Amino acid sequence: MAGEVKIEGLAGFRKELRKLESDTNWNLELTRGMRSIAQKVAAWSQDEATAMGGQQAHFAGALFGRATASQARVEIAGKRTPKGKVRANPAFWGTKAQGNWIGTSWDVGDPTAGPYAINAAIYEHGDDILDEVRDLIEEITREAFDD
Repeated sequence: MAGEVKIEGLAGFRKELRKLESDTNWNLELTRGMRSIAQKVAAWSQDEATAMGGQQAHFAGALFGRATASQARVEIAGKRTPKGKVRANPAFWGTKAQGNWIGTSWDVGDPTAGPYAINAAIYEHGDDILDEVRDLIEEITREAFDD
């Protein structure tokens, strides 16, 4: 499961939303909701990074929430400047030269592995994230489907 959490039934749900005849683009609403969730997780990750101090605190602002209708993610997306993404990556992924490279063999939300600050925030707020996704789907379902 390294790098992602799957939501059972999301693909089918999106397919049904596309079939609906409505003035509302329901997949767009799903994307907006997922973006909001991603931005909350990014803010929590920034808080974790700031609390870590050092280079993580310095580059906390490079953590951004991004989303599509099928996924919400936190990424290192600062500008490509000396204080941006290129220099921020090692703060959260480690460096091969220092021997603390994280690699890809980790599970989302494992506080002992994965990208520094991001996984810690996901672990700390895992139930909140699930509640947010559940609430989003319930809200869209209530509004999109009459019955």
